[in-house]
Amino acid sequence: MPIGREGGRPPRQVFVLFVTVAAAAVLWSGCGPVKSLALITSPGGIDSAPRIDVLSIARDQDYDTSHGVGDYGRLMVGSCPECGYGPRVRLHPVRGAWRFDSTMLAEGRFLARLINLDADPYPKFNLAPHGTVYWWVDRRGPGGTWRSVYVSSELRMAFKTDSLYHHPRATASRWGRSLARFVWQDTDEALWVTCDMYGCCRTSGADIY
Repeated sequence: MPIGREGGRPPRQVFVLFVTVAAAAVLWSGCGPVKSLALITSPGGIDSAPRIDVLSIARDQDYDTSHGVGDYGRLMVGSCPECGYGPRVRLHPVRGAWRFDSTMLAEGRFLARLINLDADPYPKFNLAPHGTVYWWVDRRGPGGTWRSVYVSSELRMAFKTDSLYHHPRATASRWGRSLARFVWQDTDEALWVTCDMYGCCRTSGADIY
C-alpha cells in the first residue's frame, strides 16, 4: 500500500520515523564509537575492558593510508648477522594522532595499525598469519611507565605489551600530520610514530616484558 502524502509532503508519522532512523544511524556510525573510548581510558584501562569492545573501538579509528605517511616492508626475523626476512607488513598511523597532548596519551590512545600480508606470524608484534594488530599506547606500565599494547584482531589472542620510549621534540613546532615508520636495528626492529603535538613514540624492540 503506497504511503499517502499531504500537500506533497509525507505524513508527520513517516517524517518522525525518518528522523529517528537517521539519528540512530549517526549515533551508531559516528558518536557511539567516539564516546565508547571512555571504556578503555577509565581507571581500569584497556586491560579491564571487554575484549570485544576494545577491538570494536580499535577498528573504528581513522587510519591514514595516504602514500608516504605510513610504512611497508618485511620485518626482521632473528638478529643480524644471522637475521632474515619475515612477513610483509603495512603500518598505518591514526589520522590526527599528532594532535594528542601528553595527558590524553597517558590515559591511552590507539596510534597505528599493522596489517600482515603473509601467512607467517610475527609474535613480537602479536601478528597472526594474515592478521591485523592495533597499536595502543598508555602510561600504565610497571611503576606508571609508558608502554605499548598490541591488540590482535584475533579475539583468541591475548594482548602483548612492550616497553615504550616517549620523546619530546627539541623544537616547539608541531608535527602537522601523523607519521609512522619501522625502525631497523642490528639486533631487532622497532616501531616509531608521532604520538602527540610535540613528541614521538618508539617501541623498545627486543625489550619485551
